[in-house]
Amino acid sequence: ALIGAAMFTPVASAHDSPNDGHIPKDVNYGFELIGRDTLAGVSEFGNYTDVWSHNGFAYIGTFQEPCSDAGVFIVDIDAAISQFQADGSISGATVADIKSAPNTRINDVQVHSGGDTDGLIAAQEPCGMQIPGWAQSGGAAPFQVGQGGISLYDVTDPAKPKALKKNYLEFEGVHNTFPWTDSSTGKSYLIGTADTFDFFDTFFVDISKPQSPKLLTITGALDWLAAGAFGDGQFETGSSAGIFNHDVTVEVINGTPTAVVSYWDVGFVTLDVTDPANPLFLDDSTYVDPEPIIGEPYEGNAHAAVFGGKGDYIFGGDEDFSPSSFAISYDGVDYPAGVA
Repeated sequence: ALIGAAMFTPVASAHDSPNDGHIPKDVNYGFELIGRDTLAGVSEFGNYTDVWSHNGFAYIGTFQEPCSDAGVFIVDIDAAISQFQADGSISGATVADIKSAPNTRINDVQVHSGGDTDGLIAAQEPCGMQIPGWAQSGGAAPFQVGQGGISLYDVTDPAKPKALKKNYLEFEGVHNTFPWTDSSTGKSYLIGTADTFDFFDTFFVDISKPQSPKLLTITGALDWLAAGAFGDGQFETGSSAGIFNHDVTVEVINGTPTAVVSYWDVGFVTLDVTDPANPLFLDDSTYVDPEPIIGEPYEGNAHAAVFGGKGDYIFGGDEDFSPSSFAISYDGVDYPAGVA
C-alpha cells in the first residue's frame, strides 16, 4: 500500500501536445511517496483489488493471486507515514486483517457510516479452481469454489473489526457495491454488481440494520430495454463483447438519488433510485461508431464512472482489451474471438 501526496501544476491540453493528442506515459506530474506499508509482509504487486480511506484508516482488499483467505487489511495511515518518514520503515502500520472465506477474493471495499457505526462492506468472488480444466455446466469457465455475496463488519474501532453479517447473498460472486443514506428517512442502502451475467445483475439491499440486511430488488438490462433503453442499438461488440454490470455509484443530484451503472458494451446507464426497491431507468450513453481513431467498431467496455460537477457530467473509464476486434471463420461462419 502506497501513500502519496500530489501538487498539481496546470499542463497544456493533450491535443496541444506533440504526442498525437495523448499525454506522455511514465511522467510524474508531482506525486511524492510519503508513506508505505507492506500489509503484514504481503508486498507483491498485483495481489490487491481495491482501497478505501475512512477516518484515517485505509482498507485494502486482496486479489485472486494468490487465491487465499487474505481478506481485507486495515492500515493506520498516520502510522504508515510517520514510520516511513522517521526511518524508512515500510511495515507495522497494519492494525487488522479480516480473513475471507477460503478460496474467496475481496474485489471491492467500502466503509459506510450509519448512526454510531462505521460499517465495512466487502464484495466477495469465488477464486479457487476445484478441478483444473473442469468447466461449469453450459459454459467454458473453470468451476470455481469459494464464497460469493457480501460481508459486513463493524469497524467503528478499526483495530477490532466485528462481523455483522458474513457471506450474505451469493450471485456467483459480487464484483462491486456502493452504499448511501437517504437523508429524508435516515435509511442506508447499497447497490451492487452481481456476477450472474444474465441481464439481471444490478441489486439493491437495505443495510439500515447491517446485521440483518434485506434484499429489495434485482434488475438489469432486460428491464431497462422494456423501459426504452438502448434505442441506439448498441449491444455486444469489439474484442470483449458483453452486456453486464461492472461497477456502480450513487450521488444525490438536485435532490434525487441517482445511480450510474457501468454496463460494458451498452455504455453508462443512469437510474433514479429514490425508491431503491423500484429503481427507474433514466437514460444510457452512446459510443461513437466507428471508433474515430482506428475506424473499427466501438469497443465499448464501460468499466467505472462517477458523477462530476453538480451532476452535470459523468466521468467514465472504458476497459479496452484490444484496439481492434477479430473473428475466426469456419465453414462460412464468423465466430467472434477473444484476445489470446
